[in-house]
Amino acid sequence: MQLKEQEITDLNKFDCVVTLTQVDQQQLANDGVHSPIVVSPAAVNTIVTPFDKWNGKLTFMGSFTHIPNQEGMEWFLNQVLPLVDTSALTAIEVVGSGWPQDYNARHPKVQFVGFVENLSEALHNSIFIVPLLTGSGMRMKILDAAATGAPFVSTTVGAEGLRFQPGHSCLIADTPAAFAQAINRLTHDQALANTLANNALATFREFYSVKALAQVRDTVYHQFQKK
Repeated sequence: MQLKEQEITDLNKFDCVVTLTQVDQQQLANDGVHSPIVVSPAAVNTIVTPFDKWNGKLTFMGSFTHIPNQEGMEWFLNQVLPLVDTSALTAIEVVGSGWPQDYNARHPKVQFVGFVENLSEALHNSIFIVPLLTGSGMRMKILDAAATGAPFVSTTVGAEGLRFQPGHSCLIADTPAAFAQAINRLTHDQALANTLANNALATFREFYSVKALAQVRDTVYHQFQKK
């Protein structure tokens, strides 16, 4: 508590505080930060690859060392996956380092591929899943998915603070049954997958590309620069 109070005191010494999301902005305001707080999202410098056709894969991205990733995968593997129609799936790939080998035994189509050199290639044309139940901040993995042509299904927590709209640029589900149903919809409806991916890419380009970030940051710096 003392450390938090000191952090708030320090933040109130600045001319401006920059947060990544509106959720963070509101939390700091609620905690007593009185300095002007502006939102300036991070960007990902990912090669844009529009969605073409689903390649039969579900993908998740995240390292084992991050606890929310562990919790999310346990929830997905134990509660969601049994409800998913896996007949059309060629693989369920988990991209990221540190996952124990015994996770591969959870389902014959689950593959923990570890670190990949080409993230765009790994995500492109897959259906991206974000089964996160805890955590905060900005999920950069969703930006990567949107930029690389991967329509995505997320929990509310996973997509928190981002501008992607449920039913328009993504599917949001918070129970095992609803999450599995959302995956099943995408795997069986090419038109829906295409629409969500295209809308997600448009959202990415407007708000989260390097060009968009540069414009926002430039405005912030000019607004608060000392004369």
